[in-house]
Amino acid sequence: MNLKLFNSTKEFINYISKKTALKAGIYKTLFWLTSLFSLLFGFFSALMGVAKLASSRLVEFRGFATLFVSEIDGKQVDQWPIFTLWIGIAMAILNGLIALFVVRKKWLRNQKVNNLISLEKILYETNQGKYKDNENDDLLFFEVVSKILGMEYSLETKEEEVVV
Repeated sequence: MNLKLFNSTKEFINYISKKTALKAGIYKTLFWLTSLFSLLFGFFSALMGVAKLASSRLVEFRGFATLFVSEIDGKQVDQWPIFTLWIGIAMAILNGLIALFVVRKKWLRNQKVNNLISLEKILYETNQGKYKDNENDDLLFFEVVSKILGMEYSLETKEEEVVV
């Protein structure tokens, strides 16, 4: 576990805000890269399929017809079905497991956390809302950001463990 100490609540909030913004940006980039990678491979596979089908009819595509043909034990074997199978598998694994199930959720969660912290930071810095007449506005700010980050439950649990 990393433990980083801060001199003030504001310094802590700035650190958390930058960290969540960075994470949101990284996950957003990963999501779009894997999605674009999948789309490009799908498009490439479709073009290759059209060229393969056209190669038997058009002289211009005859070279393409022999591109995936190899000779094994004296017989000509067309490797095209295996090639397209690997493209399909790569698309399904990358887009399905990484982009849709992991990266997008983390990106959206970090973006939401960053937006909530930024809004709370504006209220804190301008002494508006619940910070207007509060003597312990630093403590209140820390508690609100902890709730946004989902740390409130773990802090309460640790206090109960100590008391018992």
